[in-house]
Amino acid sequence: LHILCWVCLVFLFLICGLFLCNIRAALITLFMSATQVIQVLGFMGFAYIKFSAIPVVLVIGTVGTGATFTIHLCLVSSTKYVL
Repeated sequence: LHILCWVCLVFLFLICGLFLCNIRAALITLFMSATQVIQVLGFMGFAYIKFSAIPVVLVIGTVGTGATFTIHLCLVSSTKYVL
């Protein structure tokens, strides 16, 4: 099951690289999402929480929110606004 998490992160990198056309932004998104998955799964292991439906939803929500936030920060920092 943990292999599936890493496969999803690789697909996240490929999709971000394809749609953003920016490898740096895709690498930053991949790194931040991987650290979030490690933190959540590490806490679940530390607290002896079984990997069931509710924790899976927590991991999906965490990665989705973190990826969205990171992508928005990368796009804002890479574009210049003219007022």
